[in-house]
Amino acid sequence: MAALSLTRKEVIHVAFVALGDGFRRRLDAVANHIRASTSHAVQFHAIVSAEPPPPPSSVPSCCRLHMVGDAPPLVHAQHRNLTNRRAVKTAAFLWKPFLFRVLTDIDRVIVLDFDVVLHAPVHHLWRLFDGLAPAVLALAHDNGAPYRSWGTPGFNGGVQLHHLARMRGHQYSVVLGDYAAGRHPEWTALEPSLGDQTLFTHICLRHGQLCRTLPCGWNRQLNTGRFAHASFARDHSCSAACSLTHYNQPLLEQLLPALQRREGAPSCAACRAAVAQLKNHTQRGVGLGATQRIPSNARWRWGPSKEFMGGVIERCCCAEQAEELSPLPVPEGGVRASFPSDHEIRATTFNGERPLDA
Repeated sequence: MAALSLTRKEVIHVAFVALGDGFRRRLDAVANHIRASTSHAVQFHAIVSAEPPPPPSSVPSCCRLHMVGDAPPLVHAQHRNLTNRRAVKTAAFLWKPFLFRVLTDIDRVIVLDFDVVLHAPVHHLWRLFDGLAPAVLALAHDNGAPYRSWGTPGFNGGVQLHHLARMRGHQYSVVLGDYAAGRHPEWTALEPSLGDQTLFTHICLRHGQLCRTLPCGWNRQLNTGRFAHASFARDHSCSAACSLTHYNQPLLEQLLPALQRREGAPSCAACRAAVAQLKNHTQRGVGLGATQRIPSNARWRWGPSKEFMGGVIERCCCAEQAEELSPLPVPEGGVRASFPSDHEIRATTFNGERPLDA
């Protein structure tokens, strides 16, 4: 892929869907962390669907507030049809497919979840827009395989590239309108609670020309839900350099305050210390910084699956010391063997879909 010539005057745009009363704290933390990764200007956008709107004091100064209530009536009607009385969180995330109608004064945007940690400058991710054409959207594959019955790993919604200008004048707006009009109700048959990523997965299965695949290194997911399955290690293998970790596992998410550092990417020592502290606290029966005992739910207990993901985190933070790292622990249900490369996994799933180069 040809390198994008990113000028110093060019602004990188990053958007978040804001949920709950505590979004200011989370937004402030991740925005400072991202801004420290680059010398380029970064403009943050908070997409808020709550009523009444939050007071200006609740939005960090680094961020522009966008109320979805200001979107045109047709967009509200389409969103209402897609959400169909779904849970508040799902309905909020289903505003992501409509960002091209909400962020009307910018042409491109990176859309992130709050639970991410950068290990590379954010402008490296922005440069991938240069390889997006003629598609309008790019996401990484989901490592949890929630869409396996559709014959694809599907996409994870934690890291997204939206070419907003192309969406506005492209087939995408027509396709989204068809889904909103109920012409493809089957998209809700599998994991509808995952909202935008399920919708994007189904759209990309039917209209592969609209979509590209982000390198797996830009969304190293830490979800351990399928740890007992034989394909777990293969699903989580990634040959690309680790550029971003996605803490979509409730216990490991507690590492974010220590790793979303204002200085930028966390050091190898910082990551090892944070993981060791979390492991120590959970094995003693208390949560990190908490006074109550950890529930019996395995999602909140340290065990082999968290040990595996601790190794993934270490590899992302300690890339310069890769030769010193011990092998990842073997998952209970699988064998670490000669898995297909990340390129081969991507190339055999979506019709018409092409992976973006790192």
